[in-house]
Amino acid sequence: MENNLAENNRSFRKGLGFTQDQLAERPGITLAAVSKWERGSSEPDFPYIMELAGLFHVSVDALI
Repeated sequence: MENNLAENNRSFRKGLGFTQDQLAERPGITLAAVSKWERGSSEPDFPYIMELAGLFHVSVDALI
């Protein structure tokens, strides 16, 4: 099954020039969580999806 959230998270993060470590500096986000999100082995809770969309300057729809 295709996981657009994982791919989009990685793509938008890299587009901003952020490493996984830099993204994990946000409150409540760990490096392990970012790694799992980008591998598609887990997904962020909706509040984090909203935070990521804001950080990436995209809509929630574009992110997911």
